[in-house]
Amino acid sequence: MAYQIQIVEKPTYLHAIVTGPNTIENVAGYLQDLLRECEARQCFNVLIEERLTGRRLETWDVYQIASDNSMYARGVF
Repeated sequence: MAYQIQIVEKPTYLHAIVTGPNTIENVAGYLQDLLRECEARQCFNVLIEERLTGRRLETWDVYQIASDNSMYARGVF
């Protein structure tokens, strides 16, 4: 895990601050971590603040992350 995630619980939502390199693996990883936190805290409103370094992900990369990981959030959000 090459990223760090800090979660601040607000009254009506979770504020997630993510730092580290901007890679496909890191984005997919922090999204899965965040999903587990949402389930554990029973809070499904989330503000994600990305402070990732490096080049932007390509459009196809973002699509692939959403496509591959959307099944995990099905029925949760």
